[in-house]
Amino acid sequence: MEERKVSWLELFYDLVFVVAISSTNHLLTTVNNQPQDFFTIIGEYLLMIIPMWWAWAGQTMFFNRYGLSLKKPHYYMFMQMFFVMLMTASFTLNFNETYLTFLIGFIGIRFMTILQYHSVKRCIDNKADQKVILLLTNFFTLSLILSSTSLFFNGFTRYFVLFLGIFLDIAIPLINHKKLTAAPVDVGHLAERLGLFTLICFGETVVALIAILN
Repeated sequence: MEERKVSWLELFYDLVFVVAISSTNHLLTTVNNQPQDFFTIIGEYLLMIIPMWWAWAGQTMFFNRYGLSLKKPHYYMFMQMFFVMLMTASFTLNFNETYLTFLIGFIGIRFMTILQYHSVKRCIDNKADQKVILLLTNFFTLSLILSSTSLFFNGFTRYFVLFLGIFLDIAIPLINHKKLTAAPVDVGHLAERLGLFTLICFGETVVALIAILN
């Protein structure tokens, strides 16, 4: 079986996320001017970075399993890049004021991923794969609806509801890992994407941390 390589489209997609994550790292450097707000700044940084990371991870896992079966994947991924930019524009220390656009960006990325599952289901005849797609689509949709309701809350409750939806997104595949064996991941391809993405992001974060320590 021919080894699958990361495509230019995936690399470009990852680069957009790397730039977005890099733009949040500058928030860490504001600790220098506001040391009394250290924990607040770190907390807001995590509130912004974790949903973006999960949006990337969800799309990466889909593309690893079914990217080769999806017709015209660039349409979906270019739309997601737009929502990434929307999330990036919302990265400020006054996160409550920009939460709406941030949430729209997150919902947009996750919705496009769910839509891809719907689209690829029509292209696959394998019954086992169809069951996996249906399982993930249903649970991801419910989790996204839950995260979307965070808009109707304020303060801690807002972020609790947002992260509760993300937690379910992550937990459900782990709980149903036996059912997902019907559609195994391409380990080599996934390791390459995770490796490249992690190296670049880690490098950006190290630069920000060194600036703080200096």
